[in-house]
Amino acid sequence: MRHSRLRSLSGTDVEWESAALSLGLGYGNFSGQLTGRLVELPQGTAPWRSLDIGLSWRTPWHGELSVGAKNVLGNPDTSRWPLSDLPPLEDPSARVPYVRYKQDL
Repeated sequence: MRHSRLRSLSGTDVEWESAALSLGLGYGNFSGQLTGRLVELPQGTAPWRSLDIGLSWRTPWHGELSVGAKNVLGNPDTSRWPLSDLPPLEDPSARVPYVRYKQDL
């Protein structure tokens, strides 16, 4: 686990521990990846969990097209998140689909 610390806008320190585990597989020009994340706060709040999934295709012209979603399976309870100084997110537990293209030059 990774231990992190952040000073909030009110001047108090917020500490948390986080971990991530990724599993990637590939065959030819195709690859896929699953990433699980866990964030534990020492203030006694429930841990935050998420699972991301993505698929990529390496194009013949040296580009990479990826599609996927972040937070496919996530823990929606962020009501006791310690960074209360920040404005609330509209839906912090929402899935975030994405399409990404990268080109090697």
